[in-house]
Order: sequence, then structure tokens, then C-alpha cells
Amino acid sequence: MTNYFDLISLTYCIICIQFFWQLSQNWSKFWDDQVSLEDKRNAALLANLVLIPIGVLLHEVGHALATLQVGGTVSAFQ
Repeated sequence: MTNYFDLISLTYCIICIQFFWQLSQNWSKFWDDQVSLEDKRNAALLANLVLIPIGVLLHEVGHALATLQVGGTVSAFQ
């Protein structure tokens, strides 16, 4: 089952690299005063590609801290 998660992670990384490359090429358009449909799409993708993984990481850190607080041991962190 880990192979499927590795494949999903690899696909996610490729999508992130492609998106951030595209965003870096259009950075000035993204931050100008005109809000276009492309700007809205890029903002939504940015939120999904950056904020959600950070939220998941903090959530999992909370599980690890709760485990340690009650005297357990964290055997894996994924």
C-alpha cells in the first residue's frame, strides 16, 4: 500500500513544481490590482498546495504530542 502513497506523493510534487514554476513566471500579474479568474484559480491552488499540507502536518504533530503526553511512544511519523 505504501507504493500507492509514494505514487500519489510523486504526482503531488510534480503538480506543485509545475504550479510554482507557472506562478513565478506570472508573479507580477498575480499581485497586480486586477483580480482575474486566473488569479482566483492560482490563489485557490496556492491555498490547497501549501496551507492544507501545513495544516495536516500540524494536526499530526498534535497526535504525536498527545501520545507523548500520556506516556506513549511515537513509533512512526508520516
